[in-house]
Order: sequence, then structure tokens, then C-alpha cells
Amino acid sequence: MLLVDDRAGSRDLAPLLARMGLPVTLTRMDYGDCAWLGIGPDSEPVNVGVEVKTIHDVVKCIADGRFAGHQLPGMVANYDQAWLLIEGLWRPNAKTGILEYRRSRGDWREVTAGSRRFMFRDLATWLYTITVKGGISIMRASDWNEATIWICTLYQWWNAKGGWDGHKSHMAFHDGTRFGRPYTRDRVLMMTGSLADKALLTRPTLCRMVAAQLNGVGWEKSKGLAAKFKTVEQLAMATPDELIECEGIGPKLAQGIYESLRSYK
Repeated sequence: MLLVDDRAGSRDLAPLLARMGLPVTLTRMDYGDCAWLGIGPDSEPVNVGVEVKTIHDVVKCIADGRFAGHQLPGMVANYDQAWLLIEGLWRPNAKTGILEYRRSRGDWREVTAGSRRFMFRDLATWLYTITVKGGISIMRASDWNEATIWICTLYQWWNAKGGWDGHKSHMAFHDGTRFGRPYTRDRVLMMTGSLADKALLTRPTLCRMVAAQLNGVGWEKSKGLAAKFKTVEQLAMATPDELIECEGIGPKLAQGIYESLRSYK
């Protein structure tokens, strides 16, 4: 169920999200414009809340302090994952650095709050502080259509069939291939000492990086091999029977690994 605040402005999101096939329910919310329960680690529920503002709303928040003084503490206290989604296109004026927004007709105008003008750095600094010190994640959408699709995508991410463990994009690492074609064995051995796996929270072992290059192994099955064999030498000396003991490795693949590690091609 995706809850949407029933007050003016917020409730305009309801029909847009409903057309995306989401189970929308209008209700009165203390904080945020929409919220739902997602699937977290060990299938534990995670409260996700999204506050949606236009770029004009944001500069008003900078001027009057309402978001930082009221909404920010409420969002952080009520949601495990809190987001600020900002609708609109903005930029710094190339000559003056003054904050501008793009109007629907395509021209650019200054963003103001009453008579107050803003520099682009005023907005950037505020957003950095809200993110780094306030603990709120920030996303930008060019228009309401993009904002709706973004909320829909975030909702689906948190409710994916595979759950929390099904999301593995952060665990990818450079696999030593070029356009999907494996390098030769000698080139793989040369490269594995310097492969960059910046997307991994924990750097994989050299043994796992080598194992991932072998035909039929890849990222998932290399985990079982690296768990059993701590060094490349141990992996290279393994027999087919020893390889079969690893998770995800069957007799045919074990024989293939055994032969690949002894091939000079």
C-alpha cells in the first residue's frame, strides 16, 4: 500500500501514481507526501517516506527555515529511509551565478522568495547540508511526469520479489572482459592484480577475481570457489572432486574449470 497525504498539493500525486498501477490510499500524514513499507534486510519492514517540493518551495524553505525546523526532524524520526524529491530544472546563470529555473515555455528566470534573490551556491550548500548532516536523500526530477515515475520506481525497488538480497548492483566488479569477450588466460592473470572494484564495499580476493573470469563461473559462483580456496594456487591445484564441493559447481563445470586452469590458450 502506498499512502498519499490527502491535503491540497500532495493529493494531486494520487491519480498520477494510481495510473502507474500502484495501490494508492489517501490519508492524513504528519510528514511527507507519500510513504510505504518496503522489504529490508532479513525481510524486516522498512518505512520509506518521500517529501515532494518544487524548486520554488525549496527556496522558500531556505528563506523561512520551515523544512529544517519542522519537516526534517519529523521525516528523520518517522522514516527509516527519507527522501526529498525536487521537481523542476534549475541552473546557475553563466555570468552572475544567480539561481535560475526553466519555465514551461523554455526560457529561464530567476528563482526568488518574495524579493529575496538566491545564488546557485545558496541552494547547493543547503542541499549538501540537508543530505550530509540532515540524513535526507535528495533526488531531482525535471517535471511531474518524471517525479511520478521516480516514486513508482522507488516503490517497486523496495517491494521487489527478490527482496533486499535481490539488489546486487553495488556488488558488481570489473570482470576482465572487453565487450563480453573474455581475455586470454595470460592476460587475465596479469590484470587481476590491478582490477578496480570500486563498487564493492569489501574488496574481493584475488582468488575470487580469477575465478570470476573462468568460463561458466562468473560473479555468483566465484563466491563458493573463493570460500573454499583461499589462494589462486589452491584453486589451480584443485581436483574436479574438490571443485564439486563448492556451492553452485556441478561435475561438468568442475571439469571445465579444471581444464581451463591447465590450458595455455
